[in-house]
Amino acid sequence: MVNVIKAHPLQTRLFKLLREEVGAPYTALLYYSKPRWLSRGKVTRRLITLRCEVREFLYEKESTLAAYWDEPEFVQQVAYLADVLEKLNELNVSLQGRNTNLLTLTDKMNGFQGKLSIWRRKALNDLYDMFLTLHELLEDVTLIIKQQIIDHLESLATKMEEWFGDLPGEEMDWVRNPFRIEEWNMPLKHLEELTDLQADRTLARKVMHIVGCMQQRIRL
Repeated sequence: MVNVIKAHPLQTRLFKLLREEVGAPYTALLYYSKPRWLSRGKVTRRLITLRCEVREFLYEKESTLAAYWDEPEFVQQVAYLADVLEKLNELNVSLQGRNTNLLTLTDKMNGFQGKLSIWRRKALNDLYDMFLTLHELLEDVTLIIKQQIIDHLESLATKMEEWFGDLPGEEMDWVRNPFRIEEWNMPLKHLEELTDLQADRTLARKVMHIVGCMQQRIRL
């Protein structure tokens, strides 16, 4: 659908609006036959925002895609898709950065899996405020893709578990805070070294000071 619009960039303002939504770093992506997934959430959300203009444009071009925008189910699917892609994009960005490590990645993935469970429970109770684009759309129409949303969230949660279910858990807590671990399942040499570390009260005070500063910064 985006490809149809970009084929006539000089004849419509839609292409310009779609480019503006993606932003300068990703503008060139729309010239590819298939935009990279990092920009799909933004483009999809923009399509929903401009759905009336997009529909009119496609009818003017006698495109068979125009009829899709007359189907409430399709419009709701696109709105939901825009929200899910945005959530995945946010997760992807949070997994990057200089301070990222295996433990922070594990926390982020576990947090996202927990969110999937929350979203599914809310969907079961007809609550969709976590999906902003779809939520705004539902102010004027009745949802008809409830079961599709529930099934998709369940499928996504299953896939996430398959892909990331083997990430380290409690067995790595001694790395997070070696001063509060009482039992360890590790080689004797490492256990003795960790015991020496725990006995270093100067180091322990420094660590607690750093933790306190970080917690204060978070509250601010």
